[in-house]
Amino acid sequence: MIRDRSLRIAILSEDFPPWTGGIAQWAYGIASSLGRMGHEVTVCAKKKSVKNSNMHDRASYRVVTMGGTQWKYLRALYSGYYATKLYLEKPRFDLIISTTWNIAMAPAFLFRGTPVKTIVVAHGLEVTRNMSDLRLRLLAYTLRHSTMTVAVSRFTRDRIMSRIGLNPDQTVVIPNGVDLNRFYRIQGKNPLRTKLGLLDKKVILTLARIIERKGHDMMIRALPRVLEKYPNTLYLIAGRGRRDVIEGLKSLSRELGLTDRVLFTGYVEDAEMNYYYNLCDVYVMVSRELTDKGDTEGFGITYLEANSCGKPVIGGNSGGVSDAIAHGQTGFLVDPEDVSQLTDKLLLLLSNPELADRLGRQGLERAQKFFTWDHAVTRLLETVGL
Repeated sequence: MIRDRSLRIAILSEDFPPWTGGIAQWAYGIASSLGRMGHEVTVCAKKKSVKNSNMHDRASYRVVTMGGTQWKYLRALYSGYYATKLYLEKPRFDLIISTTWNIAMAPAFLFRGTPVKTIVVAHGLEVTRNMSDLRLRLLAYTLRHSTMTVAVSRFTRDRIMSRIGLNPDQTVVIPNGVDLNRFYRIQGKNPLRTKLGLLDKKVILTLARIIERKGHDMMIRALPRVLEKYPNTLYLIAGRGRRDVIEGLKSLSRELGLTDRVLFTGYVEDAEMNYYYNLCDVYVMVSRELTDKGDTEGFGITYLEANSCGKPVIGGNSGGVSDAIAHGQTGFLVDPEDVSQLTDKLLLLLSNPELADRLGRQGLERAQKFFTWDHAVTRLLETVGL
């Protein structure tokens, strides 16, 4: 579509870098791409997520911090306040994007019947988790009164349709993207291998929040068989997470005699993420669905990030992961509760560098063709006629 002017677009998001996680990365990728395209972009981000950071000072978008305490309970009130400020701002915005339905309620109400388009993004857990009848009704109201719901995977779309029966014309699947300028194959030596003492090691990596759903424990259980054939293997767990889950993983490592084979790095700075992906031989995150909690992986940007660095990936065949990994082409999908299946695929990749390299290269090519943020933004604007 040919436009006679740039668009005024606002993005409401509780999570935004340097805060980590899929929602933060989605908001950052979309904001950056829209800004590069010349649109006027305002990101309203929760103050806690961007506090004391100057990483956005020279960005192609502006950041407005949303203050307030007890966000878990009062997010609708706070997002309503900031949405009202956007509503009153002149000239009026063309598009309001809310990165979760929790903060999309106010825009859906305020801007209905106006020329302003509203998009709510559905990632996974926030629409699949178990919730009260009241919250389910609020979810249905928000999605039905928004111009469009963007689901990041077919799985997420199908869950929405089965839960609230949304009009098919009001929902579209637009997969997550990856920033190929941030994640790429490093040529030559990786200084992180020296820093972490991994020069002679085969490295298996998981770079994600450390929570039960991500399946770190299954990788630890797979490690003994891997070590029988490749005793120089190390499992690198990068990122921060729930203290009880971390302690549980450390306890499991001690129980299996693997304390010197499992390394916890803690928080990873944004500038170091590409180095972490590049130092691994195989990237693994065997996400599982926790049915009792309605907790599942909506997509899994991290698989695309690893592929963009030329690395083969292994993921749990649950939730929306099958949209992120092309089985047998960019990596493998395994039963997230089957240690033997995971171990077999790990040994296959570690024993066959040519196969690992081919899957990694094909993953990069797939990301370049289908999963850039510019590609996602183009489709996003098209869905609402902008």
